Amino acid sequence: MPKEDPVEQWTAELQQNGRVVLRVRRGKIAFVAFIAAIGIVNGVNVGQELLADTWSAYDYVRTAIAVFAAVHVLSSLDNMRGGRSRVTVDDGGVSIGRSRLAWSEIDRVDVQDDAVTLHSGLPGEQTLTVRDLVLRHPKDFAAWLDTELRTRVRPASLDAAE
Repeated sequence: MPKEDPVEQWTAELQQNGRVVLRVRRGKIAFVAFIAAIGIVNGVNVGQELLADTWSAYDYVRTAIAVFAAVHVLSSLDNMRGGRSRVTVDDGGVSIGRSRLAWSEIDRVDVQDDAVTLHSGLPGEQTLTVRDLVLRHPKDFAAWLDTELRTRVRPASLDAAE
């Protein structure tokens, strides 16, 4: 059974619920769990090495990996807990965590391989970047956002010009 087109899913969800909420992908959560496991294993080894009199280069590398893993896991968990990675698209605009751009403030939508960036046309250009942490189809998402932008903002600006 073929999966439904993501654009159709987003459109239907926006019409039904008045908003589309994209949360951290399960694969990314599994990756954080994997990094945590590496950190725990290395942390145990580092704890044992702290008691040793001499350290080899390998011991320093393991310590650095354990510290990196711990910082990455804590940062990721804090972002997930705080909802900073959650993307919400509604009738008012687009928000990522607490940062928000209204539809009327969005000037253009750019897409890269793994991210979608929304640029404001305001002085001091504010941008919102939706990363692959929540996106599985960045090109489709960018096209959908651009379509939503054109249907919400462009007709109003054309009516005002007349």
